[in-house]
Parts: sequence; C-alpha cells; structure tokens
Amino acid sequence: MGAAFFCNLATHLIFMSGKNLAPRFKTALIFLVLLSMGITLKNINAPLSRVPDIPFPVTLFNNFLIFKNSFYHLLLSLPLFETYGPVQYDVFKYTPTFALLFAPFAIGNDFFGLFLWNSLNVILPFLALTQLISTHKSRWLYLFVFFAVESSTSMLNSQSNGVVLGLILWTLVFYQREKWHSAVFCILLTGFIKIFGLVLFTLFLFHRRHWLKIALSSIIQFAVLFSLPLFFVSWDYLISQYLRWFILLKSDGGYFVKYSVLGWMQSWFHLLPNKSLTLLFALCIQLILAFFIRQRKELIIYYGLTWGVWVVIFNHMAESATFIIAVGSIVAFYLLIDKLTQVDVFLLVLVLLLTVLGPTDVYPRSFRFWIVETSQMKVFPVILVYLRMLQYLIRKSRLSN
Repeated sequence: MGAAFFCNLATHLIFMSGKNLAPRFKTALIFLVLLSMGITLKNINAPLSRVPDIPFPVTLFNNFLIFKNSFYHLLLSLPLFETYGPVQYDVFKYTPTFALLFAPFAIGNDFFGLFLWNSLNVILPFLALTQLISTHKSRWLYLFVFFAVESSTSMLNSQSNGVVLGLILWTLVFYQREKWHSAVFCILLTGFIKIFGLVLFTLFLFHRRHWLKIALSSIIQFAVLFSLPLFFVSWDYLISQYLRWFILLKSDGGYFVKYSVLGWMQSWFHLLPNKSLTLLFALCIQLILAFFIRQRKELIIYYGLTWGVWVVIFNHMAESATFIIAVGSIVAFYLLIDKLTQVDVFLLVLVLLLTVLGPTDVYPRSFRFWIVETSQMKVFPVILVYLRMLQYLIRKSRLSN
C-alpha cells in the first residue's frame, strides 16, 4: 500500500508538469535522465572503498543500501537504527514511514532501484522548477547548469536531498495555486524524510482565513502518513522506533559542525556559538521577515525559497550533498526575479565557482579540500545569497508600503 501510494504521487506530479513542457525543458529532462543513468552506472560498477575507522569496505552507493535495507528491516520488525555492518556503513536516520515508502526502489536489483531513486531525486525538483518559472527567461540555461552539477553531487552520494528539494518546490507550486491540501501533504512528506521541512508551515501564516481547514487537513494527513507502517508492524514496534529516532536526532553531531553558518564562523573567526541559540536567532529572522512581507502576497513564494536556503546553512550537520536544497532554491529565486544586478551576477559567480564546482574534479584535490573543508568556502556564497534574498524581500515590501 505504501509503495503504491508513493508511486501514484510521483506519477501524478510528473504527468501534471510534463504534459505541457516547453521543448527546451524536455531536452533538459532527457539530459537529466541520462545524467542519472551515468551516475548510477558509475556507482554500481565502482570498486569497494575504504572509510577511515571502518573495518570493512563499502560501496559508493552506501546510502541507497541503508534506505533499501531499512524497508526490509521494517517488514521484519527489526530495529531500524542499527549499523548492520558489514552489510552497510552508518545508520538509518529517517522515519519508519520513509522506510516503507522506499519500497518501489528496494524491490528488485540494486541497479534498477538506484537508477529510479537517482532519477526521482533530479526529476522531481526539476519539474517543480518548470512550474514556478516562465519559459522565456534568458538566464534559464545558465542557472540550469547550477542545478545539474549540484544534483550530480547529491546523486553521487545517493542521498534524499533532491526529493526534499522537490517537495519544497512543489509545496510552493501548490501554494501558489491555492491547493492547500496538496501543499500540506508535500510539507508533511518532507517532514517524514527530514524533519526540518516542517518549517514550511509558516507559509500559512499569510492565510489566516484558511487556518481551520489547513489544520484539519494537516492532522488527518499526518495520521495517515504516520500510520502507514501499521499495515505491516505492531503499534508497540512503531512507537519504539520513533522514540529511538528522536534520541538519534537529539544526539546526532554533538559538538561537531559541518558546512553551515556555525562551521563558517568556527573556520573564519574561531567562534562556535551555542547551537540552540543560533537556531532560535535564525528562526526569529525568518519570522520577522514574514512580518515585513505580510501584506505582499506575491512575495510569499520568494519567502518560501528563503526557507530552502535557511534549512541548509543553519543545519550544523549539513553535508556537501545537502546543498542541492539551497542551490535549487537559489536557482528558483534568480529565475523568478525580474532583473539581475551586478551584485547578483557576482554572487552567482561565487556560488558557481565555490559552492557548485568546489567539490568537483574541476579543481585539484588539495584545493577542493581547502574550499569545502578548511575554509568553508562552499557555504560562504550561500550565506551571502541568503542575505541578498532577505534584502530583496524587505526592499520590495518597503517600496509597496
């Protein structure tokens, strides 16, 4: 039931957006599918590699194996949040619902499942982008390069970040069309993958007259998504796994920071503010921004895109593959605004050179390490663009007033 439910959703979204695609978008879609195929072949055929402090070799598509195995662990009522080495390296970190909905990719051989998974991670956000923008944007091809290269980084790690980006963008598409139930569904589904997606519920602060309907829809849909695994497991097992999931989220990372505002501050200024206070301060910024633009309904989509950047740069455990969420949101933002200033062009060049190309083979290995790890230059341009997005929204709202 869960597999059919997930497949029907994906089929509906792809058909709804694909039937009226402009020729340039169809060409890009074919390219993305071929890119997904190439990356899948690369990862499937790559030799096993060694990870420091891990006593056994691992595959390049280890994350996919974690997701796949979680589906079978769920069906057998086994603990979800164990290492299960040497079958897989690292632990599953998502919800039991996600484990169940991964069924379409888990059933069958690894090549076919990984290809479908990679394709979904790149097609879902791309089709949402085509629904948000018009076909005549002259900068479309240039920004498509950002999306394609950053998607490659995510697919090489067989991560779920492309799906998360896609659900964020589809939330904005449905919100723009006032399809509240569909928007709520995408937000909840994002939350069942990575909990920070729930911040998109702030979009409904701008529609108070729909609060009751949205609240009822959220409760019902949450109950359905939460209960899906009960077709296969007991209530006690499900609750025990959610308790372990919350413990895992609470303990994940400790004092360690990766590619984020905190990581940048630590690298540049040797400062490491309290994580909870930093997150609270960042949340206040977003809520204050909502107050500024509360009377400008046409700016709400832009506001939603700021969340796509926010959830990455203020996530202290963000990895390189996570940045497709931020880069995809930046691409949508710069496709939506009418005119690029010189500052915008400069920021986009920084994003391309450091954020998008930083971890790739364009640079020598030592320089890649400096960009991504040592200097936090992968996250720095994204922080600058986030500030530019805030400035754009505040200026637009003040001009209208």
